[in-house]
Amino acid sequence: MAHKQFTDSKGTEWFVFDVTPRADERRSYDRRRDGRAQAPDDRRSEDRRVAVSGQRPPRFTKGWLCFEKEGERRRLQPIPDGWTSLTDAQLEQLLESASIAPVRRRPIADRSANER
Repeated sequence: MAHKQFTDSKGTEWFVFDVTPRADERRSYDRRRDGRAQAPDDRRSEDRRVAVSGQRPPRFTKGWLCFEKEGERRRLQPIPDGWTSLTDAQLEQLLESASIAPVRRRPIADRSANER
């Protein structure tokens, strides 16, 4: 995993790193649409999932760049070639096109152990 810190034009420091899932973590098919995922006694006749928009989120199977600052995380896919040698201004352009991602909180037990 390569990583880099940069400062955007507003003076905010960002930490950026690439994420590439292992081959066994990548899903090459949509398990909800594949017949293998349904039990033989599954009697649902219609798809009850609700879509917020008509567009599905992209699959992040080939990796992405993760941009992080305190309280915010963004993802950009695909990973641009040579991103580690880009200038702060170029990284900021990539940041602007990245999608906002949820920030995961560590459990309290993990945080207290790291604070000691």
